[in-house]
Amino acid sequence: MHYVLRDKEGQIIALSAKPFKVGVEERLSSAHPEVKQFLGQGEPHAATKVFLDKSDTELSRILEDLVDLLIEKNTIMFTDLPNEAQQKLLYRKRARAALNKEASVLDENETL
Repeated sequence: MHYVLRDKEGQIIALSAKPFKVGVEERLSSAHPEVKQFLGQGEPHAATKVFLDKSDTELSRILEDLVDLLIEKNTIMFTDLPNEAQQKLLYRKRARAALNKEASVLDENETL
């Protein structure tokens, strides 16, 4: 059995044979899939899959910014994109604008 220390996202960041001094005591066996993955004994490409899953969101934002830049420079027209792509980009742009608006209102309230 291993004592497990996790980060804010719940991912294992340390294993120990003895309890950690931080007071969090979770124990998992050596055969537990998360322990195996942490020790590099799990699925051969598990770490790569986790990386790709986490980077998908970041890459989506980069591609959105790239599309905006190409449109701004008149390299492509927004209407050149398929309708489904146009709708998805518009929904995401509106959601980001609403989120930014909420964040700025929160910032203003803090300074008052």
